[in-house]
Amino acid sequence: KLFDKGQFAQPNFHLNTHGNTATELLARAADAEPFDVMGFQECKDEGWLLAQAGLADKYEIFRDKHSCMAYNRSSWSLLSKGVQWVAQDSQYGERPAQWMRLKHGETGRVLFFVNHHGPIPINSGGECGGEAVAHSILHLVKAKASVGDAVVLTGDFNSDTRSVTIRQLQEHLKPAFRGTAYGGVDHIFSN
Repeated sequence: KLFDKGQFAQPNFHLNTHGNTATELLARAADAEPFDVMGFQECKDEGWLLAQAGLADKYEIFRDKHSCMAYNRSSWSLLSKGVQWVAQDSQYGERPAQWMRLKHGETGRVLFFVNHHGPIPINSGGECGGEAVAHSILHLVKAKASVGDAVVLTGDFNSDTRSVTIRQLQEHLKPAFRGTAYGGVDHIFSN
């Protein structure tokens, strides 16, 4: 299941309320078909997010700055994880690319999952430009993934398909999904 944040009735689902449309939608979707992995941006309280969605007992979640990523404990085991700062903008500072390597319990296959929250303004690539952002993300994948890993890169890139960042990434990874919010700044790529 894939989500485009533009489909949520309340896009600021990370705010501490007593639950909201986004966490309810997440709970229903995960109940119907459990997610293997999830990536969130503007996630300030990872425990609250999973608790409100009723998923805290099923997923392991990690937060770095304001991004979170989670995996389904019943299907996957964590091999390694980390974060690398791959961009910078003048409003929010360093922008992360979180990563984790997971091993599937049943098949033994390994997934390298990356969750990114891109710099603003949209399509700028932040202070170093879009080519530098794409290069930093691709270098992270090359340095931390292993040959044979399935690679999934997801996030709010704050870049649409016209941007240098997305054009550069598409030269090396296959687009799997593009959202529609804010001109299509949410993406999922895979090898």
